Amino acid sequence: MITEQDRLAQLITQRRATDGYQTWGYHSRVSVAHRWVCVPIPKVACTTTKTVLREFDGLPPSEHIHDEGPRLADFTVADNVEMIMSPDWLRFAFVRNPYARLYSAYKSKIGNTWEQQYDWLRGEIREAFDYPARDSRRAGMVTFDDFVRLVAASDDPRIITDGHLAAQTAVLQQDCIRYDVIGRFESFQDDFTAILTRLGAPDDVRQRAREVLNPTPYSPLAAAYRRELADIVHTLYEADFEAWNYPRDSWLFIDL
Repeated sequence: MITEQDRLAQLITQRRATDGYQTWGYHSRVSVAHRWVCVPIPKVACTTTKTVLREFDGLPPSEHIHDEGPRLADFTVADNVEMIMSPDWLRFAFVRNPYARLYSAYKSKIGNTWEQQYDWLRGEIREAFDYPARDSRRAGMVTFDDFVRLVAASDDPRIITDGHLAAQTAVLQQDCIRYDVIGRFESFQDDFTAILTRLGAPDDVRQRAREVLNPTPYSPLAAAYRRELADIVHTLYEADFEAWNYPRDSWLFIDL
């Protein structure tokens, strides 16, 4: 007879073998000492989340916070089954309004031209939308409109599975990872503090959860979006909008 644990083990084995969205081998974080599993999503307060959790585990500060820390894939499948099923473990994550998250990704990864990791994507956008040439190269600041249109139309795995651009539902894999709490970026400080309190974190760690790290500059979303563009984003991330009940017209009411 196949047990629930056996079915979950089979599913975990399959997901770990493919892991196209890097949920198991990159995004996830695990603490054996405090028995929690977290899957921080890029552009959803992930720097603050990882920094505070690292401090909670008694580890020193790191300049490479996104590349360090135990992941689900660092443990056996049997360990993962316990981490996902046991009532002794707390599983949590945070989500964000998709309109705000995508605009934040644009500002930090595309609008900031010092971010060399995404030079290739800027180049593809400039080529696709016939940007002017300077010194034999396409040049010019990539617009948010063109960025959205290329991301929405692309079938390039580098774009589809990129943590900053992938659907949050795809990264979280809720059909496999059974979260106890999914907090909101919009109420992050209160939600994260409540999670840390539940885990027994000391006062100084809980206070750190109220600090904002790696913020993006302020601007209202209505300055970046128009209805046609918002419709494209809503279609692209429809699963996220539906999963967490973010209103279709919310781009008109958010300050970033």
